[in-house]
Amino acid sequence: MDENQRVLVIGATQGTGHMVVNLLLRDGHQVRALARNEAKAKEKLSSPVEIVVGDITKLNTLPNAMRDVDHIIFTATSDYFKITFPLNQSAGYGETRCHHLSWIV
Repeated sequence: MDENQRVLVIGATQGTGHMVVNLLLRDGHQVRALARNEAKAKEKLSSPVEIVVGDITKLNTLPNAMRDVDHIIFTATSDYFKITFPLNQSAGYGETRCHHLSWIV
């Protein structure tokens, strides 16, 4: 990824996703997090992270989160393959890329 790209992290408030957010911020990226609970996300994530309220199982909540992002990193525990096809369908914003990450060594 090029520096200063906007990256949407799904699953940003837990485990791997939280680590990914910190690494992206360290490397100079703009980070957006999809969160079901805004207050919980604000408590866990640092202030540069843009929080968008939504739920990967509710497609109508996704377009706003996906608008103007260069990449999507999916770390949530839901079934990635069942979710990402509708996720990509709801994007409709050009060349958004979806990356699945389940753990970091």
